[in-house]
Amino acid sequence: MYYNRLQYILYSTVARGRPQVNISKEVLTVEEVSELLQISPEVVRKQLRQKRLLGVRVGKEWRIAKVELERYLNIGAQPEGRELDDN
Repeated sequence: MYYNRLQYILYSTVARGRPQVNISKEVLTVEEVSELLQISPEVVRKQLRQKRLLGVRVGKEWRIAKVELERYLNIGAQPEGRELDDN
């Protein structure tokens, strides 16, 4: 069972015989995310602890998949209680 999408990505690229991807370009550190979003690393860690931003702990460090960061940003861009219109 996958804990989150990052583990699914890592599993599907290696275990299913798909071509290896450059993991360093698909997975970001807390510091890289904080630089991209121009916020402090502690805010990123808080979002991870609250499960607003999904990631995986590797020892004492967090790793965040780029697709999860995009999901997080897209959710944050939506006004509360409103859905996107297909029109």
